[in-house]
Amino acid sequence: MGLILTEEAVVAVCLKENLVFEELLALAGKTLDVDLARPTSFIFLFFYCVANLFIRYLRLIDRLIDDYEAELHRSMRNRELLKILSLEKSLVYFNTALRGNDVVLTRIQSGRYLRLSEEDLELLEDIQIENRQGIEMAKIYSDILGNTMDAYASIIGNNLNIVMKFLTAVAIVLALPTMISSIYGMNIHLPLQENPHAFWILMGFSFLLSGLVVIYFIKKRLF
Repeated sequence: MGLILTEEAVVAVCLKENLVFEELLALAGKTLDVDLARPTSFIFLFFYCVANLFIRYLRLIDRLIDDYEAELHRSMRNRELLKILSLEKSLVYFNTALRGNDVVLTRIQSGRYLRLSEEDLELLEDIQIENRQGIEMAKIYSDILGNTMDAYASIIGNNLNIVMKFLTAVAIVLALPTMISSIYGMNIHLPLQENPHAFWILMGFSFLLSGLVVIYFIKKRLF
């Protein structure tokens, strides 16, 4: 949005409808006691509305973060992770925009662009406080989201390691009977091959060996 300031009027140029004007009309004469006939007062009220909108949506993002974290606790799917990534992207834009507004407010405060009275300076300081509060909120929420994503990435990696260890242990247990049956099924002149109970002896030995391996894995907490 572009604001063109003259001695008698302020011209606002915007390609799309903007919520700031709705907020401005709602606040005019209610929250702030400002004289909209003065262009500088309009400018300050405009920035005050912008800061309020940022803070309002930052609080909404905070609630969404809690909701998405609760969803992740119930089910760690890509959809929930993508929602958090979308919020993190939004916070980057929020932080950039708020810092840009802070630069503009600081330049206005210098007095090189607008003639400011004592009342104007006090109002400008209040607006700067609101804007910097938004900057801090955006930074805090962005840090929270970053730490949350790192934590869940570690959890996902840890779960994958647990699954891989379990599958490896299962593969080893199943490989023992397969190996013994393969040896006796494809070779001759082996022990017990003439024994009528060779099948049951070998099956019992295979299951006993597999059971011992399972007990070992359980002690090592691989199962």
